[in-house]
Parts: sequence; C-alpha cells; structure tokens
Amino acid sequence: MAELKIVVHFRRKPGISVKEFDEYWEKQHGPLVTRVFPKMTRYVQVHYHSKALPEDSPLVDQVEGGNILRRDTTVDGVAEIYFNSLEDWIETYNEVYLKKGGAGDELRNDEHKFVDMSSIRFFLGREIVIKGKK
Repeated sequence: MAELKIVVHFRRKPGISVKEFDEYWEKQHGPLVTRVFPKMTRYVQVHYHSKALPEDSPLVDQVEGGNILRRDTTVDGVAEIYFNSLEDWIETYNEVYLKKGGAGDELRNDEHKFVDMSSIRFFLGREIVIKGKK
C-alpha cells in the first residue's frame, strides 16, 4: 500500500512577523502536531527562505530582489504530513478535527494563534520520487 502525503500551505496570521511565525511553528506547534497525530509517520515543515539564509547574508537581497526567487506572499509555510494509509489519515482526521474536546481542540486553538485560517489549502497525494531517495 502506498504511503499517503498531505500537503498543507498557509499564511501567517496578520500582525505576526516571519521570525515570530517561524519560531512558533517550529518550537510550539510542531511538537503539538507530533503528539496529536500518533499515526503520522513523518512531519516536515517547509519555511520560507528565512530558515535557508541567515538574515545578514548578502544573498538575501539577490534572492528577494533578483530573479532567483520572488517572494510569494500567498504562502508563508508548507507542512508535509505522511501516513501509512488513507484509512490512518481518515481515522486521525475524524478523531482530531471532528471530535470535540481533547487534543483536537488544543490543536485547532493553537493554529488560530499563528495561522491565517482563511489561507489554509491542502491536498492529499502519493509521492512519486523521480530522483533521490524517498
């Protein structure tokens, strides 16, 4: 059976800086996700380049101002969430997002602290690795 991947992309909540968003998502929300989704097999956060380049790097201006990368203001982060099967995801979704109380409420409340909830988009898929290790 193929592994299921959920890709979620979203913007930070208005009024929160990129640095505050990055730190909160990585250090607070990330550990919460791993606790609330026990059947999850892998969790990856993809932060906008603020994690890829030091703030004082001379490349920041070249990346943002040049043709290397243009800042996409519609996305501040992408989460990749893996499950062994669609059934594992459905069970997790029902437990966390449809059942009131407990860890699901904690996760939803935490998302409201740093995510623009109207910006969330996600899709389910299966990775097909063309090059490199999975």
